[in-house]
Order: sequence, then C-alpha cells, then structure tokens
Amino acid sequence: MNLSILDKILLILKYFVSSFLGIEMFLVGSLLFLFLILNIKKNNPLVKIIISIIFVCILLFISGGFHSYVEDSIHAFLKGIMTYYYFPSITFYYIIILIVTFLLIYTILRDHMDRVKRIINYLFFFMMYLFFLGFFSNVIYLQMELSLDKSVYNDPLSLAFIQMSNLIFFLWIVVTVFYYLYRYFRRKFD
Repeated sequence: MNLSILDKILLILKYFVSSFLGIEMFLVGSLLFLFLILNIKKNNPLVKIIISIIFVCILLFISGGFHSYVEDSIHAFLKGIMTYYYFPSITFYYIIILIVTFLLIYTILRDHMDRVKRIINYLFFFMMYLFFLGFFSNVIYLQMELSLDKSVYNDPLSLAFIQMSNLIFFLWIVVTVFYYLYRYFRRKFD
C-alpha cells in the first residue's frame, strides 16, 4: 500500500477518533505527556516515579493480555539477531561504523568526559576501525561484489571481520552501560 504522509496521518487520526478505546488511549497519552512537560520546570521526582510506574504497568498489562504476541515478538527479535550474526548484512555493518564514527567525534569533542571513559572509547573505536579497514582491504584484494551478501558469506576472513566487529560493538555497549551504572551508584551512595 502506497500512502502519502498526509494519508497516513489522516488514517491514524481516524483510528483514534473512531472508537472509545482510541479516544481513551489518546487522552491517557496526552495527560502523561502533559504531566511530563509541566514537570520539567518543577523537576518533582514523585511525578517521574509515578509516570514511570504507569508506563511499566501499561507494558505489563499489554504483555499479560497479549502474551502469545509478546512471545512471538521476542522470538522473532532473537531470531533476527542470530540470523544477523551468522549472516551479517553489509548495510547494517556500515550503519554500525557510522554510529561508531559519530560517537568517536562526540568523544573527541566532549570536554567533560573523564579519562577512563575516553580511553575505553578510543580502544574500542580503534579496534572497530582496524577491523573495518581490514575488511575493506580484503574486499578490494579479492575483488568481491559487495552488493551481493553471498560473496561475504563465502569468504571466511570477511565474515570473521564483520562478526568480530559486531562482538566488539556489543562489548562496548555493555562496558559503557556498566560504566555509567557504576558512576551513577557511586555518586548516589558516596
């Protein structure tokens, strides 16, 4: 179905005003959004906690009421990750490298980032770029056709470069999350 943006917006608005449930969802969402906007100035932690609890309750309600769909979605998500790991996409690999490039520029330009986090970022970014350049030098050497993902699957070195880059990117995300959690709890309890 090929709809214009205006047609898509009108279709969504028509859905929200066509039933009581749609109107109710719109009003609840608008009220939560309004509370968050009004709380920006006051910065009341109680409002943040209550709205967070409401969002978790909505998610639990949906998950409980439609648990078979949630299980199917989680299964499809995990299957997609495993499929990507064993049969990586060159397009997604470029997207990861673009993300790494923007994060590297952010790390370079950020003045208030502490030294440990900078060193961690530089180390992971160095490995990502090293594997990326190794991948492309191998592609050029073998004169592979990158528009066909099959050529990547047939070369174990190219596949190893992409899979190791994905692993390093995932490890960097895990290390970054734990680093910020450690700093948050250290500040909170010191």
